[in-house]
Amino acid sequence: MFKIIYLAAVMAMLSGCSGFIDKVKNTELKEEYFSASVERTQGCLQYQSLRHQFYLEQDDPLPNGDKRYNLLRDHDAVANIDMGKSGRQTLVNFFYDKRDPQVKSALTDIIHQCHRDLD
Repeated sequence: MFKIIYLAAVMAMLSGCSGFIDKVKNTELKEEYFSASVERTQGCLQYQSLRHQFYLEQDDPLPNGDKRYNLLRDHDAVANIDMGKSGRQTLVNFFYDKRDPQVKSALTDIIHQCHRDLD
């Protein structure tokens, strides 16, 4: 139940009021663990994002202290990325519109490259 409320809150911030239900229905959550610190993971995600012509912009932290970032393409947020410490690993949640194949493909490659570089 908490994940549903959390996902709805994330989508509300992404979309404002317009198209809220459409965005919630089409939001994909991809959860990944990296064997590196939050800082190193963020650095890798930033570098790999730039390689795909995206930009990672830091947003306000989550209430539990986890970091939040917006993945931008042409100044538009196309995904939210939340990351925090989980034991000895960094847990990263990627929220994006599953109808956007370019974003999905880029995130898949970014994640793959960071696993290769950090794990």
